[in-house]
Amino acid sequence: MLILSLSLLLPIASAFTDNGVWSRMFNRTNGDFGSYVDQGKPSANAFPASRGYHCTVFSPINQSLIIFGGAANVNGWVPLNDLWAYNMTSLMWTWLGGNGSIYQPDKYSSSNNFAYPGGRMYSACTYVASTNSIFIFGGQDANGAVTNQLIEYKLNTRSWSLKQPMPPGLVWPTLVSYNDEYLVLFGGGSSTLTVNTSYMWFYQIINHVWTEKIIPTNLAPRYIHSGVFDSDRRVMYIFGGYKWGNTLTNELWEFNITGYQWKLLNPVTSPFISARAGALMVYNSISKSINIFAGQNNGNHRTFTSYFAI
Repeated sequence: MLILSLSLLLPIASAFTDNGVWSRMFNRTNGDFGSYVDQGKPSANAFPASRGYHCTVFSPINQSLIIFGGAANVNGWVPLNDLWAYNMTSLMWTWLGGNGSIYQPDKYSSSNNFAYPGGRMYSACTYVASTNSIFIFGGQDANGAVTNQLIEYKLNTRSWSLKQPMPPGLVWPTLVSYNDEYLVLFGGGSSTLTVNTSYMWFYQIINHVWTEKIIPTNLAPRYIHSGVFDSDRRVMYIFGGYKWGNTLTNELWEFNITGYQWKLLNPVTSPFISARAGALMVYNSISKSINIFAGQNNGNHRTFTSYFAI
């Protein structure tokens, strides 16, 4: 099943089953400010505000879609810091933390320990099953600065922790969990949207150590691309995004994580997948395929699903 988070503007949760049937699971009105009630428990009366540029992961342990932050469209995009879970069984939202206010800074306890992240958009995130956690990296914070924070939220204890910041601050990179052992950070843009994507960062989850890798490749710098980990072949795939010079691409690249090698898999001619940025990309271990949904093409939002058999 392919599960979609809130859309770019509407608070919608949808699912696309393996038999090719769409099911709309939640729907509100564009511009809805949300309902921040019954914090910490499932509620039929609670739901998040509409937003875009947020972080989304799925926790199979909790059978829940987890959504953090993003931006509300209030006379321009402004960052949010709320955290929500949408349970696929009860079909109810749980407001886990944060609020519906904009421009929220990081929160610290009286002993100066990190308590809760401030608002941010354009971040990258991934799910780690061994700790039942969501990891969030980078993005633009409530002050408009590009951050290099790596933050973990543990669903079991409902607690946040701030990890060692090592890579440069980035917006719109990809963050992929490799075998629940490493986080692989790739691409993205700095405050001037210039970054050399020959440089990759690996974060060892157990020891909390960042390692930078310089990998010779013909892969051009890019951001707002999509990334996913193939748990069967143990490789990472990168699709689309904006290349150097803000040129949209439909390139599909494979990265062998153990051998540190990139390989260009397309151009794909049948079926033809148009160039786009910000597409949803997931790996389906049942059909052994990559699923790509929607994305943006020169201001036009694509709303169809494409399948690649690997």
